[in-house]
Amino acid sequence: METKCISFACPICKAEYEIFLKDIPYLMLMNCPHCKKALSCFEGRVRHANEELIKDIREAKSYSDIKTILIRYDKKKKNNNNKIELIDHVISKDDIIDLKIDLNNAKTFDDVMKVIDGDAKK
Repeated sequence: METKCISFACPICKAEYEIFLKDIPYLMLMNCPHCKKALSCFEGRVRHANEELIKDIREAKSYSDIKTILIRYDKKKKNNNNKIELIDHVISKDDIIDLKIDLNNAKTFDDVMKVIDGDAKK
């Protein structure tokens, strides 16, 4: 019996795997054996599959529906990746004043980088 090999890396933990199958399906849903996160594999692309994506895929009626769902998911994820959370707390007026003082006292590029990295007062 001839088998086909699918090689992939988990987009979450980067662990690499190979799956051997008789026929390659156009869509696979599976859990990563290492990190246990849900994954989808469609047209050679492996994605993290959250509950919303799995629900939408289950409700799809055709291949084109699944493709549309995944395109929409990728666009939404790309837009969310453009929003980077830089801090994990509220910036106070005192924080802004301290930053202005530290930047004003910076004499070199390295000093500025230390201020940006938060090492100015260390």
